[in-house]
Amino acid sequence: MKRLLLLRHAKSDWSDPALPDELRPLNRRGERARHRMAAYLRRAELGVSCIVTSPATRAATTAAAVAEALGVPAEPDPRLYTFGAAGVLAVVRGLPDVHDTVLLAGHNPGFEDLSTDLTGEVHDYLTASLGVIDLPVDQWRSVRTDGSATLERLVHPRDLPG
Repeated sequence: MKRLLLLRHAKSDWSDPALPDELRPLNRRGERARHRMAAYLRRAELGVSCIVTSPATRAATTAAAVAEALGVPAEPDPRLYTFGAAGVLAVVRGLPDVHDTVLLAGHNPGFEDLSTDLTGEVHDYLTASLGVIDLPVDQWRSVRTDGSATLERLVHPRDLPG
């Protein structure tokens, strides 16, 4: 079994409308949420051995807090700067099989749509929300979008202490 964690980036700052989308930083609420989710992931001990993040500032900054909390480096992958499920799925299917539990940090609607495709259930991935999906496969390349996966938990930062 493989386990996929989808962490949507925390709330971004829209105060500079001239700033390109990829360079938008987190706002204050986003900063708090990323640290709250990082602390949760440290406590949850889910066995994350690989973190892959969109290179967009808001996603990479969110992933950096988790990477620090877990002691696992976050590797940027430009293919995760996508808003579609197919792009995220391509990244998932290319993950090294040496990793059984991988966290991806990225964007909606791609994360919500992929979660729906994998599990057959619709859930809202709010900013900084984390979906933990159990996949009935032994190899990442075998991940199917047929509803056979299980959403083990969906965690929103607003529901966490801190």
